[in-house]
Amino acid sequence: MCVITAFCVRTINFQESEYEDRVISCVQQRHLYSGDSCTALAELVKCYVRELLLSNKARKAYASEVTRVEHRVAMLATRTMTSARHANRCLISALQDALCREVSESVIRVFDVNERTRLLHTCSRYIIHLITQCQSRLHVKFKPSEMRTISFGLVYMMRYGIHAHGVTILPKLDCVCALLPTESVLQRVFDFRAKNITDVENKFKLILRHVPHTGVVDLGLHDNA
Repeated sequence: MCVITAFCVRTINFQESEYEDRVISCVQQRHLYSGDSCTALAELVKCYVRELLLSNKARKAYASEVTRVEHRVAMLATRTMTSARHANRCLISALQDALCREVSESVIRVFDVNERTRLLHTCSRYIIHLITQCQSRLHVKFKPSEMRTISFGLVYMMRYGIHAHGVTILPKLDCVCALLPTESVLQRVFDFRAKNITDVENKFKLILRHVPHTGVVDLGLHDNA
């Protein structure tokens, strides 16, 4: 009974509390509402993955990382030269050894639009597959307002992948580590807290916790995923 109009309400559109509306939802529903269509969510996923990889923000994050590495290399060169002088070691040889170690540990690549575009399509396809399968098979409701957090989180989770009962739910992509912005710049550049990545991981762990093996197989990646 509506306390304002005194009418009997037969259709419930709000099934979550005020608190749940402010956090990532993990409510299982038997149906979806008009604003939660798979097509609409798919477009949001593509938009947010593009923001992370190809937007002006992504370029700013890349430039910030390059600057950080340049500063680190300059500091390394200064320390190496000082140590070499004290140890009576050849400066060129010492610098060469130090820089080779630094290069081997660095994962920064050139900002290649074509490479990032390919990664955009790959990540979007896997994320959309996972979300639509959770919606259709597990009846999990995803709100449009949380899709940015989920999209960002799932892209970062592809650094390791998601596996359950020996089934790959979300694959590990080796190039993700090299192309994604470092977590240290997410808050400053994207207004996105790195902690949210862990929240998304916990959300999907909770979703998968009580899913039987056969259900996990249905969620897993197949040739047509």
